[in-house]
Amino acid sequence: SLFRNFGSSKLQNFMQNQLLDDLPLESSLLTKSLDAAQKRVEERDYDGRKYLFDYDDILTKQRNIVYYERRKLLESQSLRETILAYGEQVIKDIINLLKDPKFTKNSLLIEELFKTRLVSLNDDLNNIDPFELKTYLFQEFWLSYESK
Repeated sequence: SLFRNFGSSKLQNFMQNQLLDDLPLESSLLTKSLDAAQKRVEERDYDGRKYLFDYDDILTKQRNIVYYERRKLLESQSLRETILAYGEQVIKDIINLLKDPKFTKNSLLIEELFKTRLVSLNDDLNNIDPFELKTYLFQEFWLSYESK
């Protein structure tokens, strides 16, 4: 199995054709190939552990941020200001996303977020002043928040 996954086809042919089942495996070619295959297995396992460690580190950082934000919310006197600040940040992120040429410009993202139909914005988001769009989106967010 080790040679099948990590050994060369030349070595596999040698193993099948030259070695008999009852002879001990004593060959410098075999020893070198086994060492090389073992090294490849260890490198692959190391890379997997390293990737898992990096992923775990990212999750830990995100978890700490979520706990920090949660603690801030639980200890705050008023959630309104915090929620409106989050909304304003999301709106700024949306405006920046709409400026990105790689982003397919359509109003579906905004409509989904605010659950509103953007009749005046449907034609072309490129021609709208970013400040006006930000103001409009923040008003929609504020109205949505106040209605709940």
